[in-house]
Amino acid sequence: MARTILRRLKWLPMIVHLTITVIFMIVGVVLVPRWYTHSQLNKLTATTLDERELGLNYIIQRAGSDPRVLQGTIDRLGVEDPINFLQIVNALDRAGKWSRPPIPDDPWLRWLKTLATDANPNSRINAAQLLEQLTDLAGNGRVVDLIETCLGDKDEQVRYQALITAARLVLDATNRATYEALFVKAAADPSQLIARQAWIMLGLLGAADDTQIDWRRQPPEVSQAALWALLKSNPNHPGPALEVLADPLADLSLRAMAAYALHLSPTANAQSALGKLATTPAHQITPENRTAVWHAILGLSDETAAQLATGDSLVTTLESHAELNAPLLEPVILARLYRGWGIDAEHIEQQLAAYLGNPQYPHPLALLAVIEGLPVGQYNIAIPSDAPDMLRLAAVAVTKDPQPSDLRPLFVSETSTLRDLACVVAAQRFSPQQHDQLVAELLNDFNDDAKRSGAILAGLTGAQRDLLAKKAHDEDIWSVQQILRLGLWMQGQHPEMKHLAPGLLTRDDLPTTTILLAMLHRGHNGAWEYLFNPRGDQPFDLVELLDQHRWWHVLAQYIPELDRDDLPFWYWGDVDLEQFQIDVLTSWYALNGPPPRPAP
Repeated sequence: MARTILRRLKWLPMIVHLTITVIFMIVGVVLVPRWYTHSQLNKLTATTLDERELGLNYIIQRAGSDPRVLQGTIDRLGVEDPINFLQIVNALDRAGKWSRPPIPDDPWLRWLKTLATDANPNSRINAAQLLEQLTDLAGNGRVVDLIETCLGDKDEQVRYQALITAARLVLDATNRATYEALFVKAAADPSQLIARQAWIMLGLLGAADDTQIDWRRQPPEVSQAALWALLKSNPNHPGPALEVLADPLADLSLRAMAAYALHLSPTANAQSALGKLATTPAHQITPENRTAVWHAILGLSDETAAQLATGDSLVTTLESHAELNAPLLEPVILARLYRGWGIDAEHIEQQLAAYLGNPQYPHPLALLAVIEGLPVGQYNIAIPSDAPDMLRLAAVAVTKDPQPSDLRPLFVSETSTLRDLACVVAAQRFSPQQHDQLVAELLNDFNDDAKRSGAILAGLTGAQRDLLAKKAHDEDIWSVQQILRLGLWMQGQHPEMKHLAPGLLTRDDLPTTTILLAMLHRGHNGAWEYLFNPRGDQPFDLVELLDQHRWWHVLAQYIPELDRDDLPFWYWGDVDLEQFQIDVLTSWYALNGPPPRPAP
């Protein structure tokens, strides 16, 4: 027994040694690093700058890879000293961890408030823009307060960016009334640009009220938007617009806007006022009232326009050279032709055939107005081989029995917008069998523009997938190949083009509008941002693109049907009105974001 005890005691020193070794290992491997990390983190809030710098450098190196260091740093963001707080923020940013998540809401909002009150206007602009990302906090009172702070900034650009942010967040807020109050505040901004956009947004939200501000005392640019917004919000109460039309001292541009705004109202009073203005005799049209008359004609309901339209022959109208060529009356006559006035419906096919077949094309704008105003699929229009491009396009878009051969010249046009339009019209008007045949002909053509058209038409219709894939693989001209690949992407193939397409917009050797068409078709948010960019400059003269190039026909099909009637673009309106309609469309995009598109 004693020997057994002695043998066991012989091992005791070794066991004690091993135990001590294990304890030291635990201390060295586990406890010491944790203690060291803790001590370094505590230096973040040290009173001496040297110690604080050691702690900041430590988290710059470790926060990106060590979750304990990151969490410990986040825990110290509650430091009271604002300079110390920003030092920790900067260190986390350099470690690549200043983002949501992992940063909690409180320190994030504290940081934004610091930016929003910084002396540097660029910091305040940055704060106004960054607030847009807080969609999950749109209803948070601190977020609303920060937007309001930016809306009261002395710098106009800060206030404008805050307005766009409010537009981005309003539909995510649980209580829209708090945001509507922000728009009302912006509607009184000294900047005409900000006040005008704020009124348009109030109108689109249905929240404009004439008690919010004395719009009659505002500059015309603001008053026009306010007047439109009032009728947009209260279509059954056209009183404000009717008052303006009855006021002989009202600003001319405001009277023109009143005539336009009345198209929003379905009331008998509104239609009666428009009808009276629209039928102003030619000898009573003056430079002062012409635009209002013009707007009234275009703004009539279809039913009222039909009641007022005369049965005069189109031939008689087109042959009135003196009247049609008068600069004062020409827009009014074109508007009336577009609305079907001066057209003998029973003989329209013969009349159009006579004038489209005339090599001199008397008054091509008048012919274009007539054709674009026709209902789709009701009349047969014979299209001569030498018809001007826009007349050809308009005729195919509405004729009863369209033929692919009628669009053939446009598919090989050097103008990309014409090719875009030809593809969209072909997709809308031709049968699936015609799509298959036409796409095959275009893809097999030696003309590069024909191939581009074939690719986009295939993308719009889903036709000839295998042939398009083969042509894209075999194509040896890079710029053509990219459009072929865009066509495949539109069909649901080549998903990598989602990331490549925005970069293609920067290339001078590629058709920008065609790339945008492909992006719109795929529901790519970048297309809308590129076109309308509420926060900055727009890359195109949108009036020229949507009107003169008729690209509205492309864009409109990607606006949800529910919104399309609320967002008209009048080809036959004046430039100022078209610009206002683009402003409305830009504000609509700022409020709603890009509309969703189903995948093919």
